[in-house]
Amino acid sequence: MDQRLEKLEHYQKKMQDWLQLQMQERLDKMKQEMSEKIRESEEDIVAKLTQLITKGSDKRKGPIANVDEGNDDEPLYPPGFTSSHMRTQAEYPRKSTVTIMPQQFRAGVSSFQAGPGFNPKNNPINSAIPDFDELVEKERMKEELPK
Repeated sequence: MDQRLEKLEHYQKKMQDWLQLQMQERLDKMKQEMSEKIRESEEDIVAKLTQLITKGSDKRKGPIANVDEGNDDEPLYPPGFTSSHMRTQAEYPRKSTVTIMPQQFRAGVSSFQAGPGFNPKNNPINSAIPDFDELVEKERMKEELPK
């Protein structure tokens, strides 16, 4: 009976070793496959980045699609796409027209200066601006003189 027990223990030990070896081999195989996939993915990313960088440095611009090299089947931009750096026509400010004529042709037009300390009644060009205080004073003078 002791011999049988020893044999069983021996088989059990062999089986455990064999299972452990099998599991280790599977684990090593999985690690190898994962390492290969990671390496391939890294190489693909590096290739794409290199392509973007070389395209951008050729034209001194960013990674913009080259129309000459692209597929004619695919549109350059998706439908409805508007680039953020482009303005639509409605966004451009409207320009007003201004006509500038020499001083001699501007009959009846007076120039107006504004600024700190400017007094329009002391300006000989702006004699067309009435001083209502003076008019009221003259009216009073007229009324007082005949009396």
